[in-house]
Amino acid sequence: MASQTPKVSLKSTTKQTLHDRFTKIQQEVAAAGPVVRPNLRGLSLATARNRKLALQMENRPSVQAALRYPGRRRGRASGGRGGVTRAASVSKDNLDKQLDAYMKHTDSMDTQ
Repeated sequence: MASQTPKVSLKSTTKQTLHDRFTKIQQEVAAAGPVVRPNLRGLSLATARNRKLALQMENRPSVQAALRYPGRRRGRASGGRGGVTRAASVSKDNLDKQLDAYMKHTDSMDTQ
């Protein structure tokens, strides 16, 4: 009814056991140290996303207002969160200097 399959035995071609062989391979890998592969594609993708985010931030009205009036801060006198604003007195000359410094800073970031 049920036929039995014959037992197959293979002759050993080496004198080394599998355990010894894999132990040797594991030691060689450990001696070589970890393999570090740079993720350049991920880096360029992150850089592109950061540029896109920076452009979006520049176009936000709140950021544009902060760039226009850098001395103006929001918040209560105690430093907490609140809707009360206080404006610092900023002269036109000082504002022009701050704007020029900001523009130089952003231009240097674009060239990097």
